[in-house]
Amino acid sequence: MFIPEQIIELDKYHQQGYQFVVAFSGGVDSTVLLYLVQQHSQALNIPVTAIYVNHGLSANADNWQQHCQQVAEQIGVQFKAVKVNIQQTNRQSIEQLAREARYQALIQHSADKSVIFAGQHQDDQTETFLLRLKRGSGPNGLACMRPLRNLTENRLLYRPLLHVTRAEIESFANQHSLRWIEDESNQNQVFERNFLRKQIIPQLSEKWPQFSAMVSRSAQLCSEYQLLADELAFIDAKAAIDPNNRLLVEACLSLSQQRQNNLIRYWLQSQRVLLPSSKQMQQIEQVLLAKDDAQPIVQLACSQIRRFNKKLYLLKQAELDWIAQTPSDILVELKPQLRLLAADAKSLTIKQVKQGRRIRLATEQEQVSIRYNIKSSTKCLPDYRHQSRTIKKILQELSIEPWFRHKVAYLYYNDSCVAALGYWIDKNYLIEDSSDKPQIGWTWVYD
Repeated sequence: MFIPEQIIELDKYHQQGYQFVVAFSGGVDSTVLLYLVQQHSQALNIPVTAIYVNHGLSANADNWQQHCQQVAEQIGVQFKAVKVNIQQTNRQSIEQLAREARYQALIQHSADKSVIFAGQHQDDQTETFLLRLKRGSGPNGLACMRPLRNLTENRLLYRPLLHVTRAEIESFANQHSLRWIEDESNQNQVFERNFLRKQIIPQLSEKWPQFSAMVSRSAQLCSEYQLLADELAFIDAKAAIDPNNRLLVEACLSLSQQRQNNLIRYWLQSQRVLLPSSKQMQQIEQVLLAKDDAQPIVQLACSQIRRFNKKLYLLKQAELDWIAQTPSDILVELKPQLRLLAADAKSLTIKQVKQGRRIRLATEQEQVSIRYNIKSSTKCLPDYRHQSRTIKKILQELSIEPWFRHKVAYLYYNDSCVAALGYWIDKNYLIEDSSDKPQIGWTWVYD
């Protein structure tokens, strides 16, 4: 069932040092896929690993795991079982959560340089196309499942059966006396995909026997169009996305509306964020047009888009969780390796040094503390300034993002602000000369 070009491709990946992993659920699709991969890998002397992801959503999950292990052992394939825990949320369907958990498990339990095979076929592609058509997807969505895509930098997801129908797969399995399991949830037409599979697609295929093949053709054309759109976005991104992956408002607004939208989708997708809905795209457009001093927020599925200093920032859930935490003031002892988290959640280590711009050590009479969210009216004299200013003005002139400002760690000796760690030292506590003395000052570096 592999076409000659695919066999050549397998050999190419083998020559490049990739290992082969099959996402093995025990269903007929993945069973046939595992058989085919093993069959062709034996000739190339490539070891194959089958990974079963146990979602625990069915009472039969453990029995299926045992079946998969037996099948893998019978055909001489290494086997791994991975249990995942799925917590359903209001925003995501159980199908989506299971899919994301499955891919995450495959990534975590495969070697760093792996081709991960998945058993989706032509009928699956038709279901995906119709579901996305129902949701109003554009060309990127209607391109559906690509035969090959990157899961991580060194892990490829490969779907070699997208040109094969379900009927052909079942016929092959019967001809080779393969054993597989049937997931009872596949009969539940509450799930949209099952409804299409049982009710809609059979009628369409009866009326137009080549319907699935034509859907695959349309998906391929959409994929080609999206590649062109990505190439255009890549060109636009050179002027409109900075090295820190922030979208520059003015550069974005200089583009046509269509190119703006294309660039925004490209920007989000490059950071592995689900593409926004039409309503969310309209909200992002309003953020682009907002006043410079405005601080609008667009809520996406598991992230937010915020605006500051004529840039759009994408904040993922981990960053949002960090921002939401209110830090507490602490008394500290300046040991040679004092580790903190800086305002942007990077690890910050204060180190004793003998050269450069340093903070003088505290005297025995000075109590050392780390404070956060200090009064905006507090006046300090940063080492780069000639006159003192309030903390509020200093944070503004340093362009520190407003949502991080309450996380800036200030070093205090008694009730005097000595430094904003990671940003500046107050001139009154600054040491700039070189010395071989063991106690000369402190500085900070990002890990």
